[in-house]
Amino acid sequence: MSSEVGLRPPSTSPMVREFLQRENYAEWRVWMQNYLLGQDLWDVIIEDQSSRRDGDIDTAEFNKSWKIKNAAALHAIQMSCRLEALPVTMEKDITAKKAWEALYNKYVPMVTRLELEEDKSADIPDTKDYGQYAKFYKAMQLGNWKDAKEFINTHPDALNERIAFTGKTALHATVDFGHFETVKELLDLMSEEAIEIRDNDGYTALASSVAAGTVEMAEWIVKKNKKVVTMATKYNLIPVTLAIRYGHIEMARYLYLVTPLEELVLEKEIHGATLLSQCYYFRVMDMALDLLKRCPGLAIALSNDGSTLVLNLASIPSAFPGGCKLSFWQQWIYDFHPSLLKRLISNIYDFLEERGISEFIIETSKASPDLLWRRDKLSRNLFFSAIRFRQAKVFSLIYGLAWKDEAASSADSSNNNMLHVAGELAPFTELNRISGAALQMQRELQWFKEVERIVPTNMQEALNMDNMTPRDVFTENHKALVKEGEKWMKDTAGSCTVVGTLIVTIMFAAAFTVPGGNEDSGYPVFLNRKLFMLFMISDAISLFSSSTSVLIFLGILTSRYAEEDFFKSLPTKLIIGLSTLFFSIATMMITFCAAMYLTLHGHGQSWIFIPVILLASIPVTLFILLQFPLLVQIFNTTYGPGIFDKEVKRWY
Repeated sequence: MSSEVGLRPPSTSPMVREFLQRENYAEWRVWMQNYLLGQDLWDVIIEDQSSRRDGDIDTAEFNKSWKIKNAAALHAIQMSCRLEALPVTMEKDITAKKAWEALYNKYVPMVTRLELEEDKSADIPDTKDYGQYAKFYKAMQLGNWKDAKEFINTHPDALNERIAFTGKTALHATVDFGHFETVKELLDLMSEEAIEIRDNDGYTALASSVAAGTVEMAEWIVKKNKKVVTMATKYNLIPVTLAIRYGHIEMARYLYLVTPLEELVLEKEIHGATLLSQCYYFRVMDMALDLLKRCPGLAIALSNDGSTLVLNLASIPSAFPGGCKLSFWQQWIYDFHPSLLKRLISNIYDFLEERGISEFIIETSKASPDLLWRRDKLSRNLFFSAIRFRQAKVFSLIYGLAWKDEAASSADSSNNNMLHVAGELAPFTELNRISGAALQMQRELQWFKEVERIVPTNMQEALNMDNMTPRDVFTENHKALVKEGEKWMKDTAGSCTVVGTLIVTIMFAAAFTVPGGNEDSGYPVFLNRKLFMLFMISDAISLFSSSTSVLIFLGILTSRYAEEDFFKSLPTKLIIGLSTLFFSIATMMITFCAAMYLTLHGHGQSWIFIPVILLASIPVTLFILLQFPLLVQIFNTTYGPGIFDKEVKRWY
């Protein structure tokens, strides 16, 4: 199952196993149906309040009971949906039944719904009496073949009937509970047509065995009726794809071998595309490459969730580590992705919104040179998108172009050049990767200045259709971020100033209140001890470094906070302030330990010195854990190699 990804659920836990999302709708529907059945709430899903017939219980009592059940069922559905699905269940005057149908319409493709409406074999009469099969169903659950055989002898039609309100047959029930021998006995007695019966969710007995992951039972069922390998569930998943979804790879390999190729291509290519995407998602690489080799067109075919393998591949940056040193098995996986790309690129004709995967861009551009010249609806090329979405690796590819100047000189339909786009605020998701508004502002300035180096000089002051220069666009779009950066800087500096001031006060007093006191002559008692010199030196370092820290942070508090200040001036001050504060805390602890040792040594209290040193290390450790990562990050972003690779080799 896919986890998730990006939207928080409305509660800490769902009513069922997982929150509803597009990838797990088929399973979620089964879980929720079972939950509602267990809570005696399913009747409000299959019929509404107006379905009360003459002779039923008193109208007022019925209405009250129905409203309570409807509210409970609707609440369970809503509490098990992620935010993306929640709006369709919260329309005005919506009932549990309407919410159930709305989710079905949202997550099951229209083509599948039309097919299901034509497939009457999947319809289960609501009025059927299943009580007559209770004993038989129980025997199937328990694997009691003796009792089951007795029932079959007196009711032979039971083999070909749905024996539960869920639409399950005896074979379904036996497969669900994993009774191997009973499955074999039933298959010997059942007709091929009976094996094709689906339950309420379109699951054949084979699909149920796939969910259980039992390859042996699946083999028996397929041997009896090969047609079932092509029968999809209500949610348009054929058994081999279902096996991948459940993570039963051995089962998937078997079903892939027995599934006819024509079921995966031609007019049924939605099954092939879905299988291909699932193979890639779950890293069943050999099957994905084999399927793609047999039918390359599946790379751009739509799967049942409306995506394609090309789009999925372009949206997973982790698949392309970008030149990092890899272990053997990681290198094998990495080699798989370029090989997959080379099979895909001959089928790419539409401009894809990149996701920062430079390898993807290079390979596709080599196979389809016109990709680099294609423009979107705003007449923006690939590098405009790289700037807009702040993808540094993709933008760095411009350094490896023979026609770099030509690419940097282009403009979009609104007469915006690359520098105008760099002046736009970065997407929220990209800004959130950087901690602190001040560092976010610094990164925005780094992007602007890097693009400024690329575009021709005459375009740096060019006006767009709104009569704004690139700098005007930058200033207008970053006003709020400048204010947030100022607040973040002042809050940080203010907190550190308080700490630094306390250390200055303590260290100044310690310099004249030495351990052991002074002799009559006024000199310290331990003046000739080497450890006393350590005490004095560390005290002086702590005093001077904390004083420097306070002055630096005061400088931050009184800065003008212009846009350019966030580029180097303010980060540099913060680096110096945090560094000197760290030294002052560390040397303060050394001063304290030296004073303790001078005072206690030789008086039978030396045993306490080790615990004191350990305790004294706690503040230093806390500073390292809490503030040192920030210090390193600021140093790297200000004086590090940067996020752009200007040494890209010529690739086009």
